[in-house]
Amino acid sequence: RGLESEQQTQAGTHSALALCSYVEHFESRLEEDLGWGCGWRNIQMISSHFLEEDEEKRDALFGGACFVPDISALQQWLEIAWAKGFDTQGAQHFNWKIAGTHKWIGTTQCAALLRSFGLRARIVDFQAYMGIDETAAESSSRGETGNGLPEESSSGAAGSGAGTTAAASRDQGFAIDQRHLMDCMWNYFAGKPADTATSSSSSASPAAAAAKITMSDRSRLYFQHKGHSCTVVGIQRKQQILAADSSASNISNSSSSSAQEDFILVLDPSEMTRDIVKCLSAQTGWQKLLKRSTQTLRHPEYQLCYVEPGIVYGEGHKNLKLLSSVHYTY
Repeated sequence: RGLESEQQTQAGTHSALALCSYVEHFESRLEEDLGWGCGWRNIQMISSHFLEEDEEKRDALFGGACFVPDISALQQWLEIAWAKGFDTQGAQHFNWKIAGTHKWIGTTQCAALLRSFGLRARIVDFQAYMGIDETAAESSSRGETGNGLPEESSSGAAGSGAGTTAAASRDQGFAIDQRHLMDCMWNYFAGKPADTATSSSSSASPAAAAAKITMSDRSRLYFQHKGHSCTVVGIQRKQQILAADSSASNISNSSSSSAQEDFILVLDPSEMTRDIVKCLSAQTGWQKLLKRSTQTLRHPEYQLCYVEPGIVYGEGHKNLKLLSSVHYTY
């Protein structure tokens, strides 16, 4: 409703939205995990969707418990995953012990935990190289798979470090263009939708029809940068209406137009749930809590963890023990 209301008040723009369905918000709490628990909270948010809307994954996750475990239990589940041979390299980094600690985790630990239950969790690294030859940067970019994310390559390594060129460019004040990252997330959420609300849909409200809202069947994204992480639940693509091109169908084109803006929609563990509910109910101030524009993505490196459909059983499950990542440079 907040997005529909926003569309009504912003004349002269087209807005296309790709949104996930049910997901709970889990906040970091001062007395529990504030300052170190964002990764665990994101695992809780991602799991909440599977437990609510995916029967196969609900039966597989957490021994079929059918509820989201607390951080202490998640830490124990991760140690169990390590003991079973999932991401032993990562386990060694933590000396095989994480239960009862305040250690930070990231996409690798999220993937290892989910893979231990047979979920096909994947990791993608995005690294922006600024101030170098544009042709060289483009040649190192990889293609895309059918899910809109870069194709897998054995050369990628989960948790790879930042390149010195990117870091130097950031320190020298170069603007980091993250349209490639936004395009990948747009293609991911907008691809193969479970349902689309358009002007031809009799059940869509007028505002939803004007905004073109797609309900995505993709998993939520664990979105990591240095020092923090959140859960991405959708993306909005806005474009000014030009006299020569007033068709809403053109909004999903590549982000080459200077009039186009992209916003990821996030659930951030550092925000309080009651504040989000209050702002959404009042339909004011929620954008600051839930939306992130391309301009706010100022880090040279980001990582995503996503889950492909289905559950892996038997021998195929063993193949999930070794983690790797897709590495995408631009």
